Amino acid sequence: MTNPDFRALCAELVDAYAYLIDRYMTAPSNKDALVYRARTALNQPEPVAPTDEEIMELMSQQMRDDLANAARALAGFDRANVKAAGAMRIILNRHAVDHVRAVLARWGRPAIQPVPVSERLPGAKDCNAEGRCWFWHPGHKQDDFIDGWILLDPKWAGSRRDSDDSLIYTHWLPHHAIPTPETND
Repeated sequence: MTNPDFRALCAELVDAYAYLIDRYMTAPSNKDALVYRARTALNQPEPVAPTDEEIMELMSQQMRDDLANAARALAGFDRANVKAAGAMRIILNRHAVDHVRAVLARWGRPAIQPVPVSERLPGAKDCNAEGRCWFWHPGHKQDDFIDGWILLDPKWAGSRRDSDDSLIYTHWLPHHAIPTPETND
């Protein structure tokens, strides 16, 4: 039995849910936002896993030396056990790489990619209930802001320019891309 394609399955579910909302819900609903968030997540690129060689390159020289010394110690290093020490080093390296892959599988997530303002501005579905989404504001000489994301109405972001004619807001993200603390009012 092969593993199911979860992305395709989720896309089918989102399409079916969107159809039901369009067909049976007459009042405005925040359910559209759920469909949009799901489609945004499904449209994100699959993470590209690093190669074993790239993982090993990220290991510090000290860690690689420690693995080599551990392999020698496990083999009771002497001239007769050179092959055993080499084999144990390969096994230890394999376990280190497997550990990194397990960590990435559990906690590694691809990030939503920012959209350049020059490419397009966000639409209503990109914004929250108050009509705002996230905009990247690089530091400018004329204001007191530093580099950072700001939750803003798109009508204020699209045409705002600095004195050197550079865009004040250069990129945007959907409102749900950056989690914010929930308030219990």
